Amino acid sequence: MKYNENQLQLLLADSRYQDIGALPSQFKAYDWKQMFIRPFGIKEFKLVSKAAALKDMTHMIRAIDLVITQDAGTLTIGDFYYIMMWLRIHSIPKTPVVVNWECGERVLVHKQTNVVVPNEEPYELPEDLSLYREEPCGTHNTEAVYKSEIEIISLDEEGEENFAKQVLPEGFDFPRAKHIEGLGKALADPERVMLTAAAQWVMGDTVVDKFKRMEDASDEEGMAMLDTGTALNELLQHGLKEVVQIKCRRCMKAEPYHINLTPTSFFP
Repeated sequence: MKYNENQLQLLLADSRYQDIGALPSQFKAYDWKQMFIRPFGIKEFKLVSKAAALKDMTHMIRAIDLVITQDAGTLTIGDFYYIMMWLRIHSIPKTPVVVNWECGERVLVHKQTNVVVPNEEPYELPEDLSLYREEPCGTHNTEAVYKSEIEIISLDEEGEENFAKQVLPEGFDFPRAKHIEGLGKALADPERVMLTAAAQWVMGDTVVDKFKRMEDASDEEGMAMLDTGTALNELLQHGLKEVVQIKCRRCMKAEPYHINLTPTSFFP
C-alpha cells in the first residue's frame, strides 16, 4: 500500500484530489478498488519535460506517481495511458489536444459558384458532371479533441460473469507501466519485435526477465507461453483507443486519425 489510512486522509485534505472513478481495467489487475488523482503542477511538469527531452518514460511514470494515490509503476499499461490522457486534459484544460492535418481527398467543385460537393455518406454525384471540375481538396484543418470523443476500451464490458473468461493463467500477469521502457527496447530489437506482444504477458519483474523465462523453457513450454500470451493480448486489451474521427471543414470527409499520446503531448 502506497499510503496508510492516516497518510491518505492528510493527502486528501488537498481539495485538488478527486476520485478518478472506473479505470479501463475495472480494477481487475489490482487488490484495490479506488484511486484518487489531482492535476499536474509545476513540479510534475518538470518531470514530464524531462521525459519528453530524454525520450524516457521513466520520468513520466515518476510524474504520475506524484499525483495519484496508488503506485504508478504497477498500473496496467492500458490504465496508465488512460490516466495520462486524464492528466493531459485536466492539467491544462485551456489548451486542448489539437490535431492538424491536410485533407488528401479529391473533390468536385462547381465551375461557376466554386461550391464543393460534400464527401459525406451517403455520397451523391451531381446529375450534370460537366458543370464540375475535380481537384484535390488540400484543406489544412485544425481540430481540438475532447475526452468525450476518445473511445475507452474496458474489460468485462459484457457483465461480471464474463470475467470468468478473463482470468490470467498461472505464470502470467498484466503488462505494467514499469515495463514500458523495456517493451520499447524489445520492439526495437529485430529478434524480439514480433514476440513482444505475447511476451509482455509472461510473469517477470522486467521485460528481460519475461523473455528469459520464455527462452529458458523447453521448446514445448516456450511455444505454449507464446500461444497463451498471444491469446491474452487479444482477450484482455483495454485502455484508450487512440483513434478519433476527424472531419475536413471544406469537403466534410470524415476519417480516422491516430493520436500518439507522449510526454510531448503536454506541451503546445
